[in-house]
Amino acid sequence: MIILGLLLVSMIAFLPNIAHAYTPADYKTSIIAAADRLVALQSPTDGGWDWYVNGLTSHTANPSAYNLYGVTALGLIDAYELTGNMAYLTAAKNTADFMKYGNSSNGDFYHGHDAYHWGYSYDYRFLMSYSAVSGDPSYKNYALDAWAWQKANIPAFTDGNQETLWAIYPDPGYAAWGTSDWGLATLKIGDTLWATNMTTVMHSHMAEIILSDPMAMGSTLRFLATIGGYAGDVILLKDTLVTLQKLDGSWEFPGYPYPCTQSTAYAVMGLWTAGEYTAAQKGADWLVSTQGTLGALPGGWPQTDYVGGYDETSETDSEPLQATFTVTSLLHDVAVIDVTASPNQVYQGWLVGIDVTVANLGEAAENFTVTVYYDGNVIASQSVYLEPNATSVLSFVWNTTGVPYCHNYTISAYATPVPYETELTNNTYIDGGVKIRITGDINGDGAVNVLDCIAASAAFGSTPSDPEWNSLCALNNDGRINILDLIIISNNFGKHC
Repeated sequence: MIILGLLLVSMIAFLPNIAHAYTPADYKTSIIAAADRLVALQSPTDGGWDWYVNGLTSHTANPSAYNLYGVTALGLIDAYELTGNMAYLTAAKNTADFMKYGNSSNGDFYHGHDAYHWGYSYDYRFLMSYSAVSGDPSYKNYALDAWAWQKANIPAFTDGNQETLWAIYPDPGYAAWGTSDWGLATLKIGDTLWATNMTTVMHSHMAEIILSDPMAMGSTLRFLATIGGYAGDVILLKDTLVTLQKLDGSWEFPGYPYPCTQSTAYAVMGLWTAGEYTAAQKGADWLVSTQGTLGALPGGWPQTDYVGGYDETSETDSEPLQATFTVTSLLHDVAVIDVTASPNQVYQGWLVGIDVTVANLGEAAENFTVTVYYDGNVIASQSVYLEPNATSVLSFVWNTTGVPYCHNYTISAYATPVPYETELTNNTYIDGGVKIRITGDINGDGAVNVLDCIAASAAFGSTPSDPEWNSLCALNNDGRINILDLIIISNNFGKHC
């Protein structure tokens, strides 16, 4: 009973308050805190990280863990891309320089006390990413040369031997996690054929993958959604992960009733890449809410040890950062692409129909608000939901009662920016305008006089189907021109702007 009570206390302690979705500012704050912690924990001599960092505020005197370089440093790249903070790029450069200290023609990746070793998938992804953001092609060239050597000299990596690579791993979950990231790495390198052949192997093991763990499924989903193809596998993985997600937004490792930071991070990255945004954002919210809790220092995350305790590791400080960044990294762009007002010549009190065409030019589904204005005054607002590349026409009605006449009003529409939208020049669209006349000023000269009486007489007795019809003569807007319209002219005779 005591053990059960302790277990419940531990589980309750890990249930965050996520009653609300976190804002983009919250995500950015979380990413900055995590990146600052990675910078502080980085070794000043070998550019890497300790494995366990419980309570640490700097690197120990020990050599860095050889398999943490690329997977951890990827988070620094994300933080730099989000913030432009050169401290993150400098830290990433320290890692990149140390990794390529050897001879790429021999497949060397320098990993500290492990000496020279052929690269891990994350190492390749990191070097390619660092080369792109730094603008220095030497890192990319190093990765390309090392990969050519690795394919030629390590049989499991020879194209056509992807099944052999799968079999090296000790269980299907580990195999799916590892091989899917090799797929992402080879896509980054540009070896699309190798990556495509890897998808064939993963498809053949799909029955095992969906029975493994959320970390493996998330990584596999991310790879398959990135490369395309096997749509049925993508749907199966998405549905399985959504079903396995806990109410608080987290995922657990099978057989262990503890929320798992690492599993959640990979599930978020996979679901977001595959377009399952609601579940992914809920998972990202959970990650943000648990940062710096249960013994992890500010900026870090607690990772379950699967027996009721928690450790903070460098890798699991970076992977949630990467997951949180993922939900901010798609193109977000909503736009107003047309505004049409009709009629554009009216009398005070008439109704004007305004059609606003909006578009989602981004890569994520969006909810946003569209507001229509006359000369900066609000007419009305509507909310709209649009899938990527979709458009919609919103219809508004402007009642001009009480709006001053003798003026040409500019009609505009504005789409509120969505989170992480940077292209804001297309959020506003301005129409040519609507002129409100004095009631009875048929010819639009700014006065109600005998000329307007003549115009009304010329259209007297007509309806919209008649050739002599003039809508501006139907002053009471009843669809016919008769004595009632002439009375209105008489009542306003002599008025002018």
